[in-house]
Amino acid sequence: MRTKINSSRPLWVIVALAAVLPAAGFAQNTFQHAVDSGGRYYLTNTANWTEGVLPTGAGVINAGTDGTLETATGWTVVQNGSTIGISGAGLNTTLDDCDWTVNGGQLGDVSVVLKNSTKVTVNAGGTLYASGGRDLSVSGDAIVEVNGGTVSVGDQLWARDSTRIYGTGTFTFRDVEVLQNSVMNLTNSTITVSADFGQRSTKERDGSVTLNGCTMTAGFFKVLSSGFELTFAGAAEGSATFTDWSSDSKAKDDGMTVNFLAGTGSSMTLDGSARALVFSGTTSTVAWAQALWDNNQLLYNGSCSTNLANLSWADATDSGIGVGNGEYFEFTPAGPYGGTLALVTQSSGYDTWAAGWSNSIGAATNDFDGDGLNNLFEYAMDGNPTNGLAPVNLPLFSRAGNGFIYVYPQRSDDTNLIYTVETTTNLVDSESWTNDGYTVTGTNVTGGTLDFVTNDVDTVDNEKFIRLKINQHASGD
Repeated sequence: MRTKINSSRPLWVIVALAAVLPAAGFAQNTFQHAVDSGGRYYLTNTANWTEGVLPTGAGVINAGTDGTLETATGWTVVQNGSTIGISGAGLNTTLDDCDWTVNGGQLGDVSVVLKNSTKVTVNAGGTLYASGGRDLSVSGDAIVEVNGGTVSVGDQLWARDSTRIYGTGTFTFRDVEVLQNSVMNLTNSTITVSADFGQRSTKERDGSVTLNGCTMTAGFFKVLSSGFELTFAGAAEGSATFTDWSSDSKAKDDGMTVNFLAGTGSSMTLDGSARALVFSGTTSTVAWAQALWDNNQLLYNGSCSTNLANLSWADATDSGIGVGNGEYFEFTPAGPYGGTLALVTQSSGYDTWAAGWSNSIGAATNDFDGDGLNNLFEYAMDGNPTNGLAPVNLPLFSRAGNGFIYVYPQRSDDTNLIYTVETTTNLVDSESWTNDGYTVTGTNVTGGTLDFVTNDVDTVDNEKFIRLKINQHASGD
């Protein structure tokens, strides 16, 4: 164990310190909040620890002239309360290759630097903190994991050099910058960004933020380089609301990508006063969502318009066509260029029909009126699922010359319905039903809700039984 003294550094004051636990294999060490004549708490004084050694027994502390904290290297600490940090102007609380868990209290005071594979875990009751006007800098494969805790940064979150920030909690920043292959992936969190969100550097690129059911409010969506992606994921409802795109003259609107994963319940909003997007010097004349889509920067499940067979914005927002998996984009405009974009699941024909009855008839497999025909069959026959009477239009079996014909109704407005005729010569054997023994001879297209399909039934067998089965594809399949 070494304590380095650097006489050129100013005083580092620890306001109050938490109970701390060592790495596996070392005895428990609890800081006793010992006070010197100047009223300061010294983290570097081994006499302040119950076992007389620092947390890991192997870490290195760079310190000021009085032995207060400057940089912790190679520490393993569990913080259960109090404040551990530095309060001098222009000074950093620096963790280098540390494993630090905050169960309670506050880690950080002015600026916080996490580097070189440091991992900070912020659990419920704990806070990772940098005061107003200062940064939280995360670099060198460092990790911040939040499990119900709080991250509060008065100025900028600067995540770079392949770092990861993930979890669930409450996050407050002035600015957020994620670049150099760094990833922020938050779930069911509340995020407040008072100024810029995205990528403020004009040289560094390639960062991503994924929001899973989060609620985020931010000032400007600002990208000054390229390779930045904002992804919405998770079925839980969430939203991201921005005041505007960046007004910086170096703004690179074609450097960003917005990706809605299949099934996400999140939406994205630009205020009604938002400016028009500019791509390669050309100002768009349409609202932001269509502008991004037309420029292959709005993605559905990772695919752009070109990858989706040049799907037009009109088709992508058409509930009858959509982007795939039974989903389509829904855009609610606000102002000339603002508005809210969400991914919506297409309603099946059955869902729309079922919702039109005064009674809640339930699922397709339900027999609401108890007439022996489930709701799906009633729908397929254009019947009434609430009155207990058989549909007016049912399949008809009749003789025609030396043979027989079987005519069944078929809805003309729902291609997801599957009508299957089956025959058998043995009612005892439930596995004997097949779709052989008949030939479709034509369809009478009426122009109404129902068309009628005619089938010739052969007379090869001495006896034959026939039935009609109704199923439906999932919407969009």
